[in-house]
Amino acid sequence: MKYDKETNTTTEVDMSEVLNTLNNRPKSNYISKDIVSIGESTNIINENYPQPLLTDNRVAVGSMINNFPYSAICRINYNGGNGTGVLVGPNLVLTAAHVVFDKNNNNAKFEDWIAQPKVAGNGSSNTHVGWTQVYYYENWMNNHNWEYDIAICVLGENLGSNPEYQYMHLQYLSDDLLKSLPAIRAVGYADDLQGSFHQYYSDGKVNSVSTYGFTTSCYTSHGMSGGPVINLETGLLLGVTQGSDGLALNQRTARITLDMYNLIISLR
Repeated sequence: MKYDKETNTTTEVDMSEVLNTLNNRPKSNYISKDIVSIGESTNIINENYPQPLLTDNRVAVGSMINNFPYSAICRINYNGGNGTGVLVGPNLVLTAAHVVFDKNNNNAKFEDWIAQPKVAGNGSSNTHVGWTQVYYYENWMNNHNWEYDIAICVLGENLGSNPEYQYMHLQYLSDDLLKSLPAIRAVGYADDLQGSFHQYYSDGKVNSVSTYGFTTSCYTSHGMSGGPVINLETGLLLGVTQGSDGLALNQRTARITLDMYNLIISLR
């Protein structure tokens, strides 16, 4: 679904139209570092086996915030709360849907939402940008299922074109390839450490995979929601953090699906 703030309208996204747009666009214009890796797939991998509690192995990004990809990661402010997002295009931020919509208030939109790249130290940033349009799954609005907890925010400025920030590229992997990754990294602004004004990362592995999401052994906390989960082999974006399950056995990630991949590429 697509919501446009200026016209206050909600419309359904026609993915066949998106694919037609991509097919008619010269590939050299949009395919560069983004990767689709289909391979063989068993469609759904959902392994049920005893797992240890998540271990807090978070590391402060520190001065690396000036380096890519940390420079592309934004602190999100919304109605007194905070989360994380990541630039995925000149004017696109990918984040969790619950960082854009208030699920405790009839899915009302956080109208004072702003993205701030490279926040560090005192919480200041040279840039404060809001969204003009947002794309999301209708299924999340209906049932708040964590697998659909992802949103594309169209910004009012082209932050990702700024060489100071840049934007991350995407990777869509088949289920088997995603499950076999040797290492991944979740990054975000943790509010239980230094007041949510510093980035932290946690490395881990993929535990299980489903059509729209996957779980990991990365440790995340409030404030890191919407932050990128990165393939450490390629440095590409695989999805965004939703949060840990109630038993603290898995970190949940809303996945870059093939449709999500194509939509983001078409919006660039």
